[in-house]
Amino acid sequence: MRGHARLLRAAAVAVLALAVAACSPTGPSGAADGATIYEHPNYGGDARRLGADERDLKDVRGPCGERWWDDCVSSIRVPQGWNVTIYEDPNFRGGSLTITSDVPDLDRVNGPCSGDWENCVSSIRVSRP
Repeated sequence: MRGHARLLRAAAVAVLALAVAACSPTGPSGAADGATIYEHPNYGGDARRLGADERDLKDVRGPCGERWWDDCVSSIRVPQGWNVTIYEDPNFRGGSLTITSDVPDLDRVNGPCSGDWENCVSSIRVSRP
């Protein structure tokens, strides 16, 4: 019975390790992975990989309290060959900007919220051109 319990414990640890690795948004980014949004400039803080459109970032659990990822994006990594369009409002409305490469600091990009895009993103389209 002890050997069986040890085997179950080892299997549980292996499954947990695989689950954590699969959820890690800061791992290597390839064409199949999609874009990664970050809480802070220069790809700092919490991160979330997006492989598909997000109509309302209020529905995506994130680091910014009750707002989740809504108005909480400060930098974005965009893999080569991908396009990311960020929108000021949910449902792909309001001001928008299409990004084709990494943006380390959305505070330095002209936008609709106090003159920049930092903490101004409420929906995102992610696609390959």
